[in-house]
Amino acid sequence: MLDLVRGFYDNTLRDILPKKYRVFAGVAVYDGPILDITSTKSYYKEGLLTAITEHVNEGDEVELVGFGRGVSTVYALSAGAAKVTAHEAAAEMIEIGKHTVDVNRTGDGKLEVRHSIVGEGIDIYGDGKQAEPIPPSELSFADILVLDCEGAEKSILSGLGNQPETIICETHPEKGVPAEDTIAAIGEGYQITTRAYEPDNDTPEGKVVVIATRESSNWIRRR
Repeated sequence: MLDLVRGFYDNTLRDILPKKYRVFAGVAVYDGPILDITSTKSYYKEGLLTAITEHVNEGDEVELVGFGRGVSTVYALSAGAAKVTAHEAAAEMIEIGKHTVDVNRTGDGKLEVRHSIVGEGIDIYGDGKQAEPIPPSELSFADILVLDCEGAEKSILSGLGNQPETIICETHPEKGVPAEDTIAAIGEGYQITTRAYEPDNDTPEGKVVVIATRESSNWIRRR
């Protein structure tokens, strides 16, 4: 009986209820159905967000594929990013993400949000019909590239035209893109490290965050 009630709530009521704030890794997000019991996710994307904090430096330009709720963008701006260019395929998520940044914003960096699909449109959290298709080769000359794009990371990395100084990428083995495929798509010239995704028992086996930093000390940012 409990499973039936939970199923009815998840599949019928949840999306139409009024919203409330939830807290994701210290960031307030206005997207939680008012009857949800759990409103705090302390370890949300811990590996990805920690990598952003550690690798984004004051004045860096960050390009982020998968704007989503805006939590990663808040972290990048808080770390000192001068500009974040964020891509999001789902129009609904853009509104949520912009509100998140407005409510939690720290730092003086600029934000540009593009309603776009970079590479393959895989597992879009909403309506992506009006999103602008962008080939990975046309991504900008950012210092840091952050990929949180639900399985599209392999195709994006394989098609990059510009090689950023640092790549931070959430992997999705549960969607057929294991970490080893992601690392192979990054190619040569990078030192690779990995971080655990989230410290909980529900994390899919093998799901990690890959951090790639350029090995060459002679790397020059191209304009």
